[in-house]
Amino acid sequence: MEARNGIRSIGRPEGGGPRRLLAVALIILLFALTLPALAAPPAAADDVRSFLADHQKIEGDGVHYLGFKLAPEADYPQAELAPKLEAGEDLPAAVDLSSQLPPIGDQGNQGSCVGWSTTYYYKTWSEKQEHTGWNLTNPYYQFSPSWTYNQINGGQDQGAYFPDAFTLLQNKGATDIAEFAYTDSNYTRQPTSAQNEAAKPYRIPSGWSAFWNQSTYGPFTNPNNIANAKAWLDQGKMLVMGIPIYNDFPNYGGNPARAYYDYNGSSGIAGGHGVCIVGYNDNANPGGADADHRGGFKMVNSWGYDWNGTSHGFVYLSYDFAKRYVWEAWSMGDLSGDGPSISSLNPASGAVGTSVQINGNNFGAQRRSARVTFNGTAATQVGFTNARVTATVPSGATSGPVVVYDWDGAASNGMNFTVGGSPPTGPSVTGVSPDQGVNIGPVNVSVSGSGFVSGCTVKLARGGSSDIDGTGVSFVSSSRVDCTFNLSGAAAGSWDVVVTNPDASAGTLSGGFTVTAPSQDFEPNDSLGEAYGPLRADVYYSSHVADPYDDDYYYTDVPAGTGVITIVLKSVPSGCDYDLYVYNQYGQQVASSINSDNLDELIEFHYPQAARYYLLVYPYEGYSTTDDYVLGFSYGSTQEAPSISGLSPSSGTRGSAVTILGSGFGASRGSSVVRFGSRVCASSDYLAWSSTSIRVKVPSGVGGRPQVTVTTGGGTSNGVAFSVIPQISTLSRSWGYPGTWVTVNGQGFGGWSSGVTKVYFGSRRATRYRSWSNNQVSVQVPSGVYGTVQVKVHTAGGKSAGKNFTIRRR
Repeated sequence: MEARNGIRSIGRPEGGGPRRLLAVALIILLFALTLPALAAPPAAADDVRSFLADHQKIEGDGVHYLGFKLAPEADYPQAELAPKLEAGEDLPAAVDLSSQLPPIGDQGNQGSCVGWSTTYYYKTWSEKQEHTGWNLTNPYYQFSPSWTYNQINGGQDQGAYFPDAFTLLQNKGATDIAEFAYTDSNYTRQPTSAQNEAAKPYRIPSGWSAFWNQSTYGPFTNPNNIANAKAWLDQGKMLVMGIPIYNDFPNYGGNPARAYYDYNGSSGIAGGHGVCIVGYNDNANPGGADADHRGGFKMVNSWGYDWNGTSHGFVYLSYDFAKRYVWEAWSMGDLSGDGPSISSLNPASGAVGTSVQINGNNFGAQRRSARVTFNGTAATQVGFTNARVTATVPSGATSGPVVVYDWDGAASNGMNFTVGGSPPTGPSVTGVSPDQGVNIGPVNVSVSGSGFVSGCTVKLARGGSSDIDGTGVSFVSSSRVDCTFNLSGAAAGSWDVVVTNPDASAGTLSGGFTVTAPSQDFEPNDSLGEAYGPLRADVYYSSHVADPYDDDYYYTDVPAGTGVITIVLKSVPSGCDYDLYVYNQYGQQVASSINSDNLDELIEFHYPQAARYYLLVYPYEGYSTTDDYVLGFSYGSTQEAPSISGLSPSSGTRGSAVTILGSGFGASRGSSVVRFGSRVCASSDYLAWSSTSIRVKVPSGVGGRPQVTVTTGGGTSNGVAFSVIPQISTLSRSWGYPGTWVTVNGQGFGGWSSGVTKVYFGSRRATRYRSWSNNQVSVQVPSGVYGTVQVKVHTAGGKSAGKNFTIRRR
C-alpha cells in the first residue's frame, strides 16, 4: 500500500486531539470532491415526479402521511372496455362494494399508502370474494400492507409506485398481517423464506391494467374518461387511484370532515396519495351544480377509523376531481383456486419412517393448521414449500390417501400411498448449504438428506483434525437439519459432514464441506475516493498497514431489506491498535468499534438503508508491514419481528390469565414487554414466555378493548384487541332517590367514550355523569325505575356483573 502524500482524509472521528480534528474538517472537503451533489428541489412546479418523491411531501400534514409516486413512464396495458359499455347499456346510479372490506386501517407515520390500497384493502377484498367464510376482522385474513411496501420502497420510507406493487403481487403473492405484522416504524423488514412460501398461493395474474395515467398537474387538458372505471365497479371489481392531496382535503391539516370532496381549485398541493375505490354514487352530493359535482367515487382511506368524522374512513371524490385532477387509476385480478393440490408422490409406497416427497401447488408454508396425513394419521416430521412437501410416514399409518392441509385447514385432493416393507436403516446426507466457510469464525448451514430424526447431531470430520461439532442444531424435517459450525482455526481443505440419529445410525457426505483461509487477492486503497470494493458478504479479506498514516478504505453496497450488517476486524497484529468505522454516503459516521490494544473490533449496524457504505480500518497505534489483519462482513436479518396470531381467551377481567399466541417472541422474556394499549405489564404479571406463546395477567389500569402488543428486540407486533370485562367492587351507597349521585367503584371501566360507556340501573340507562375513570364512575340515579335493581357498567369490553341498589320514591 502507498501512503497518501502525508494528507489524511479521516482520522478517528470523535476525540483524539488535533490530528483527529483536522481529519473531521477534511472529510467535508473529501466528500465534496468524491461524492455526487445532492439533487436540488425541482425548479419548476410541473416536475410532478420530483415533487412527489420529496420526503417532506410523504409526511403530509404530519399526522396523515401520504406516499404515492407517479408510475414511471411506460406503455402500460389499458383496462378492457366493460361489457355493458360495449353493449351500450346504462349503468346503475350507485354501486357500493365496501361491505366486504377489512376494518379501516391506519398507515400511521409511514408513506405506505400504496401497500394499504393495493394489498390490505384490494387484495383482502379480492380473496373474500373467493373465501366467503373468511372473517375479515381476524388478522389471519387481512393481507399485510408492509409485505408489499417493505419490498418495493428501495429501503427508504419515501413512498412507492403502483406498478411495483402489482409486479410484486404477481410474482410473489402476499401474506397476512398476523404473519407479517405492520408497524409504521419498520419499513425495511423483509420476509423470511417461509413467509415467501406462505405468500405464493395468493399471487395475482399478469393482467393488471390502467384506466388512465396522467403526469402533469391538473386541471388536465384531456380529462380522464371515468365511464369504464364506473363500469368495472358495476361488474364487482374494485380499483385503486393515485390522487393529489390538496390543502382543502377533508379532515386534513385542520380542515373539517366532509362526506363529499370537490377540489376548490385554488388550494395548494400537499402531495400524492394511493387510495382504494370501492364504489360510486351519481347522487352522492344532491346539491351539486351538475352531474360531475353531484356524483362521486367512494374512496376508503388508510388514515384510521376516526378519519373524516361520521364517514369513518370513507369519502366521496367528485367526478370532476376524478376527471380533471386524479393522476392514475388501476385494476388487478385474482387467481382463483388457491387451495392445495397434489400432483404426485415420490415414492408412492414405503414403510413407516420413509421420507415421501409430495409434489403439487399452493401448499404454502408450514404454519397454523398446515399438516399432512397418511390415511388420516398425521405426520409429525414435515417440511413445507409451496410446490413440495416432504413428510415422513408416521407410526400407525395405513395404506390410503395422502392429504395436505394448508394454513387455514383447507384439504388437498388425496393421492394413494401404500404402507409396507422394512423401515429405512438410517440417515443419508446428500448436501450442505453453504458448502464452504472461512476458518476465522462461525458459519450457519443447512444439511439436506433423508432419514433424519429429531434429536440427531451434526459434525464435521477430517483425518488428523478434531471433529467440529454443530451447535444450535435445529431439526427442521426428516430431510433437513440446521446448525452452526465454529470454523475458527480449522484446517483448510475438505471435511466430511456426518449426521447421527439418536439410535446411533449415521450418514456421511464425504468431503461435503470445504474450509478455506481468508482471501488475499486485493489491494486496499488509501483514500475514500478510491475505496476498494465492493466487498462481498461472507468473504474475508486480509491485508496489512504499511505506516502510521496508512488508512485503509473499503466500500460495500447494501441491498434493500438488510436487517443488520455485521462487520468484524480480526487478527490485529500484536502491539497494534486498529479501529473500525462505518460512514454513509454523505460522510456521516453511523457506527464504530474502538476497542483497545489488538482486541477484535465488531460492529453490528442495524436497519441500514439500501445505499453505499464506507469502511475504514484506522491504525490508532502501531502498524505492521508483515502481519495481516482480517476484515469481513455479512448481511443478515435482526431478531424476527414478533407477530400475534391470537389471544386465548379474548376477554377477561383484571388479573385473569391470557395466552398470547404467535411467533418471534424469543425463547425468554429478557427486556421484552407486553402492552395492553399503552399499559405495560408489570414484572409480576408474566406467567410464562416462549417463542410462540406468552401467558400473562391482564394488568391494572386497563379497560375497554385495548390492543395487545408484544415488543422485543425485533420490533413491536401487530395489535390484537382484548376485551377487558369491567368489575364493580362497591357502591358508595346502597339506596337513593332519582337524581341522587352514586359513586361506582371497581376496575376495568376504561375512559369515558360517548355512546359506548354506560351505567344501567336495571333496564334504565343513566344519562348524567360527573366523572369517569378506570376505577371509579360518579353517576346520577335515573328516574323511571324503582325498587331494588342491578347496577351494571357497560364498556367496549363488555358488561360487569350487577350490584344491588334500591331506588326509592320521594
